[in-house]
Amino acid sequence: MLFNHYLKSGKENNEWVNLVLTLRHIVESVQPISSPEQLAKLISEKDELLITTENFLNIASNSKKDVQEIVSIYRETIDSLCSDANFTEAEVTAAVEIVSHAQPAEEPPIEEATEKHQIPADIMPGMWFQVNMGEDQNTRRCKLSVIIVEDANLMFVNHKGELVTEKSFDEFNEEVTNKTTKMIMGHSAFDHAFKSVISRLD
Repeated sequence: MLFNHYLKSGKENNEWVNLVLTLRHIVESVQPISSPEQLAKLISEKDELLITTENFLNIASNSKKDVQEIVSIYRETIDSLCSDANFTEAEVTAAVEIVSHAQPAEEPPIEEATEKHQIPADIMPGMWFQVNMGEDQNTRRCKLSVIIVEDANLMFVNHKGELVTEKSFDEFNEEVTNKTTKMIMGHSAFDHAFKSVISRLD
């Protein structure tokens, strides 16, 4: 479900956030119940969570039968956890009252804030580099094909478009600084030759 959405729409959208939050709630809902409050909360939220899960799965899957089977197993798992919870009726009643008057819990961040990795602004796909291939290996002439910002990776290909290597932003920046990976100015050769021809014609 998450994979299909990521391929189609990426992560920079509200739908992705809702999917991740739903997954978090699913995981939380199948943990062993350790308190009456946890049981009361699960009882009050399980129907809405089951409906939301089924709706998301129906979007991602063409098989309604498979979705119904998955949701049925999920429902049985939750019901089993609730049945196995060993609390008195008075404890559960008191917990239901507490949960019903509690303020909605604030959702923790989906992703921890991390330092954003960057590459120089003048680096772009289509440029050619003499790329460091590691110890005891010769450098190779490769073209920067794709910059994957979300994963902070650079993909390098040969002249046939075949993937040769990939490097993280940090690895690439370090190699450029140490001059073990170098930009080839060959991408400007055509422009230079073209200008020379025009100059001669003039």
